[in-house]
Amino acid sequence: MTDNLNKIFVENKHYIEKLKEKLRGKKVILYGTGKFFKLLKSNDVFENLDVIGVCDKKYLPEDEERKEFGYNVIALEHLTSHKTAYILITTLEPLSVIRTLKRLNIEKTIPIIKISAWKSLKFHIKTFFKKTFRARNNTFVYIKTNGKKIYNPKIKNLKVKFVGSNNYIEIQGPILIKEKMYISCINDCKILINNHNRYRKMKIYAGHNSTVEIGSGTTAEDVIIILKESQGNRVIIGKNCMLSYGVFIRTDDSHTIYNTTTKQVINVSKDVEIGNHVWLASNCQILKGSAIPSNCVVGTNSVVTKAFNEENCVIAGNPAKVVKRDINWDRRNNRNFPT
Repeated sequence: MTDNLNKIFVENKHYIEKLKEKLRGKKVILYGTGKFFKLLKSNDVFENLDVIGVCDKKYLPEDEERKEFGYNVIALEHLTSHKTAYILITTLEPLSVIRTLKRLNIEKTIPIIKISAWKSLKFHIKTFFKKTFRARNNTFVYIKTNGKKIYNPKIKNLKVKFVGSNNYIEIQGPILIKEKMYISCINDCKILINNHNRYRKMKIYAGHNSTVEIGSGTTAEDVIIILKESQGNRVIIGKNCMLSYGVFIRTDDSHTIYNTTTKQVINVSKDVEIGNHVWLASNCQILKGSAIPSNCVVGTNSVVTKAFNEENCVIAGNPAKVVKRDINWDRRNNRNFPT
């Protein structure tokens, strides 16, 4: 590896010298602090440059309180505040970095190594094929009541999107989708929806290696289930459940909360499990790590943040707690309920 880095450095030495002359008197930020950066620094490449700092995707805002390699640290999210500086890309894969920085509207980027027309073409071809053929080895099957399997079926009001590969979606009929339902899978996801379910507006966003299972006889109105940023998490919903409008279920927080000293992630994603015959009332939120036992009711606008273990309870509040025991519920209204 070291010999290869040295070879690349020697091949680009003349280009680097011309680049240093071009950047003389201009403010420069060095992006990338890996092995090639260290080789460049050991050869005094940055010695006569007006370097105001180093940036890398590994740096976090609190890292700006210290120096790295003798330079001020600049977090990626603060890079846009240095609009007058040139970003000198000191990695061996500058094209992917340039693409990332362009998304941040940073245009003043210069690679430390010369990019050949062939290398640029290869990068863009690879990117094109990755985007075009990223969805592969995905299975979507509808199983009729007689056991017949229909692959890639057209189901009224249902849209399925495979973002990645190795996903499996199985829906057992009959199923009724009154209004739009949307399922999105990234990689290695499994979605299993059992029979005799009714949905009016529902969205499922499944992340990497995640699983969603919905038991038979369950109904949902305007429900969102999110495992988008999860890694191997599950949402399990039992049989004969009733999910009212505005219900929000998720196994992760999408963004990271971490300890500033140890960099340990605090808000790790966790499974959500809902038992059989559970009524989730309108606008309640079921968050990561929640478990709701069978024959329970979750009250309107409640926020569930933990696992409960008692069946036949009313769970309500923010954060939710058990407010009533020894109950059960029925889909019929009071007028039609036999007493």
